[in-house]
Amino acid sequence: MVQCLKLKAILLWSCILFFLPLITQGQLPEQDCSGALVITASPDTFPLYVSFGQDQELIYQQNTSCLVGGEENSVWLTFTVCDTGVLLFQISPYAPGDDFDWALYDFTNHTCADVLDTSNEVRCNYSAVPGSTGLEIGFNLESVPSNGPNQCEPLHPYTNQKFLLVVNNHANSNTGFVLTFSGTAPLCNTVAVPEIKSDSKFFLYPNPTDGMLQLKNLPAKNDLTIEVINVYGNKVYRKDVNGNGNDQLNLPPLLPDGFYVLRIFVREDSFGEGEKLFGVESFIISR
Repeated sequence: MVQCLKLKAILLWSCILFFLPLITQGQLPEQDCSGALVITASPDTFPLYVSFGQDQELIYQQNTSCLVGGEENSVWLTFTVCDTGVLLFQISPYAPGDDFDWALYDFTNHTCADVLDTSNEVRCNYSAVPGSTGLEIGFNLESVPSNGPNQCEPLHPYTNQKFLLVVNNHANSNTGFVLTFSGTAPLCNTVAVPEIKSDSKFFLYPNPTDGMLQLKNLPAKNDLTIEVINVYGNKVYRKDVNGNGNDQLNLPPLLPDGFYVLRIFVREDSFGEGEKLFGVESFIISR
């Protein structure tokens, strides 16, 4: 009886140790569009991802032409092409027998709030053929169903065109993938930080911050709206407050480290014309 209990305990701990990496990999910031990783170099490697982020952001036929299952063990990536040419890339699983799928969206002048629409999707591949998949010369399909080839037609982007790429591990395997770009359209190898021009009458601290911000010298008699925008132009936080001169923000813990912009609007009364910008400040999250 004692030996049987010991065996069960060993088996239990073996299962915990085996599944723990899978459990802890879930819910990473880059599993949501708002946390998309910026790709500036090739090749780039990516680990195992499990499930999806805070929300299932893809719904078949609503905002994807081919990913029937929506997001499956997904990760979101974004990149910008710095010059015209032919855009080619390959998503190569660590295990050649794995099946990865993907969709590519035009992210230029869009945010995550409006990009996920079939009108912005430029390529999609749901092929059941395992192995490397992507954009390759010699193929002519823009959207590939499960019984099609694992390659799509190349793209001819314009200068500074921005893209959003979601990659699914449809095989539900325990390995990641390598993303490699080729062709004649080069990637931008730096992230452009937006220029901020403001005559703000408030200030914030500490900066850099670990996610908690103190705001000083806010309007004391007005209702305010506070917005936080990331470097890609995506609105990642919003809060309505009653102006009292000072306030404290506790930003969501899943926001990745990096550059952000904070905007404060004064909400005018019923006789006004909506919101009026009070000020803009930039800050950095560094944990």
